[in-house]
Amino acid sequence: MLGRDRPVDQAERARAGEYAGDAASEFELMIAAAQTVFNAELQADDIYELMDPKIADNLPRHARIAYIQATSHHPDIFILSAPMLTDPFEIRNGKLGTRNRTNTRDTYNMLSKVAGFIPGDKAVAVTNAHFTPFQGADAAGQLASFGVETEVVGFDPNHFGNPAKKSNELLQEMLTAAESLAKAA
Repeated sequence: MLGRDRPVDQAERARAGEYAGDAASEFELMIAAAQTVFNAELQADDIYELMDPKIADNLPRHARIAYIQATSHHPDIFILSAPMLTDPFEIRNGKLGTRNRTNTRDTYNMLSKVAGFIPGDKAVAVTNAHFTPFQGADAAGQLASFGVETEVVGFDPNHFGNPAKKSNELLQEMLTAAESLAKAA
C-alpha cells in the first residue's frame, strides 16, 4: 500500500469516518484502512522510519515503512511513504526545476527495494481510474527492472455508491478483487 506524508484534507477525513479519525497523513490513513480491513494492529516497532543522507537537503528524504506480517488470511503487507529516489527534476510551465514532493516513481522504486521481489513475481496495483495510465507506466517501469510483471487496475470511487465509499471499504473491495484474480491464475 502506497501513501506519502501528504496531509489528509477535510474531504478525505469526512470520507474516512471514525475508523481513521486520528490520521494526519495519507500514510496514516492507509495504516488505519489496513488495520480495519485485515483486522491487524500495528505496534510502534512495526513502523520503520529512515532518512536517506544521499538525498539533497532541499528534497524529501524521509521515508516510513509499516509492515504487517502475513497470516492465513492475507499476505505480507507493506505500507510505504517514500523519499525522493528517482530523478528530482521536472519541467513545469516550460521551465526546468526540482520537484518538492515524492511521486509515483519514487514510491514504486522504494517498493521494489523493500518487498523482496524476485524475477518472475507478479504484482497488482490498484488506483483511482484516472491515475491508471501514468501510474501503470511508473509501476511497470520500476517493477520491471526487478523482473516483476505488473497489472494496474483502476476504479472509480463514486461508482461504488453515493456518497463514495470510505478508504477501508474500497480496500476491502480491492482485496476481494485481488483474491479473485489469484484464484483465477
